[in-house]
Amino acid sequence: MTLTELSIKRPSFIIVIFTILIGGGMLCYQQLSYELMPDFSPPVLTVTTTYPGASPATVESQVSKPLEDGLSGIENLSEVTTFSLENASIVLLEFKDGVDINLALQEAQRKINTIEAILPDNSSRPVLAKIEPNATPVLQVIATADKVNGKDFMTLMDDQILPQIKQVSGVAEVQVIGGEKREIRVNVDKEKLKSYGLTLANVNQAIASSNVEFPTGKVKSNKEQMTVRLSGKFQSVEDIRKMILFSNGNSPVRLGDVADVSDGNTDQLSLCRLNGQEGIGLRIKKQSDANAVTMSELTRQRLDELQKKYQDLGVKFTVATDTSTVTMESVNAVLHDLELAIFLVALVMLLFLHTLRNAFIVLISIPASLITTFIAMYALGYTLNLMTLLAMSLVIGILVDDSIVVLENIYRHLQMG
Repeated sequence: MTLTELSIKRPSFIIVIFTILIGGGMLCYQQLSYELMPDFSPPVLTVTTTYPGASPATVESQVSKPLEDGLSGIENLSEVTTFSLENASIVLLEFKDGVDINLALQEAQRKINTIEAILPDNSSRPVLAKIEPNATPVLQVIATADKVNGKDFMTLMDDQILPQIKQVSGVAEVQVIGGEKREIRVNVDKEKLKSYGLTLANVNQAIASSNVEFPTGKVKSNKEQMTVRLSGKFQSVEDIRKMILFSNGNSPVRLGDVADVSDGNTDQLSLCRLNGQEGIGLRIKKQSDANAVTMSELTRQRLDELQKKYQDLGVKFTVATDTSTVTMESVNAVLHDLELAIFLVALVMLLFLHTLRNAFIVLISIPASLITTFIAMYALGYTLNLMTLLAMSLVIGILVDDSIVVLENIYRHLQMG
């Protein structure tokens, strides 16, 4: 018995099958994740090395060439491209299709660990990374505060606000742009240091050993047990000034005797402004398996809560970009195309074939065929992104054409008897 004969002789069975498929498709649709682009990783690795103060020619001879020679022996490597810039070297490693990029990453890292010994001393450690298109932030937010200075706002951001944002389900990383970061500067007077027989290394060692905090043990009694900690962290700039470098009899030499200690800000390498007002930019990235739309909604809720919590300080969060809105607009566009296609095909069937039955068949068959695809998408691990939504939009056109042709042919055969 062919499929056509089965459909004609057992219509109830076919109705049950399609009902199950539609129900399964709707359940699978609720489980699908939303993303801007599909999750794919091209077989490309990047190696970035900074060499401050070096010209492109120096970077090429002392950094790029050793890296290129050492990495060219990696298995399944198809092409090596090197860019020697002022102060930096970038090496692109392109691998053959089908290569496990994670294994290639491990092999490249082993090569870099060997090459690192022959690189210039003042060059940075080579940074190896994969190219991940989906690593772009879902949300870009600008935080401002009207009633607190920039340094205190940055401290509030690091200590209280950022940890709460990172706790949102689906958030993988929050990058900070701009902001005035606090910096304690110790300007040492070399002549005074020399007069006491000290060096900069002595000062560094003294600061590092004085600014510590660690547990020292436990105190037990019959009723309770307490943990004892040695707290030696600096609480103020004055504590740093009074830090003893060494003691010569009854006259200890303090850091303030040989250096000027001041509380300032680090040099700003990036700026973030909203309508001319200084702010702090937040680039919020999602986890690889997280739903971008859900993560965006939860993050917006958390930002609203934080804004109310710190409203006395004038803290405000402004969302600059949200890629999840683009995804939802694409979903809505597909739904609009589907509604328009069903309406137009049903209208054509009604006008030219003069039967409500055929129009009703179109109203059922096109959505049923489209909804069923969600089962396959869920089983294969696909997501709702620009690519899959574009494919669904194209499929709607194919379904419309096929529905008209098949129904018209069926109607012709019925008329022929």
